[in-house]
Amino acid sequence: MMPSGAPFVILPIAAGLLKGGAGIGPTVAMLTSTALFGPVWVILYEIPIMGSAFFFTRLAGVIWIPPIAGLIAQAVALRFR
Repeated sequence: MMPSGAPFVILPIAAGLLKGGAGIGPTVAMLTSTALFGPVWVILYEIPIMGSAFFFTRLAGVIWIPPIAGLIAQAVALRFR
């Protein structure tokens, strides 16, 4: 579970991971998943307002995006390294 919300929370974590040796792909996948599945957004807004059926339908539709974004970012990073 990652903290989410404002960029001043998650971007320093991502920068620290990159400086610590994490790859571009996993970092992009983490940032993408945080944007799509922020726990604060889901718990406070999406499920109470739209309902859990909507959330699970949306989850099924976009669960594949973070891994694909990470793979593409890793391939681009290796290409231009």
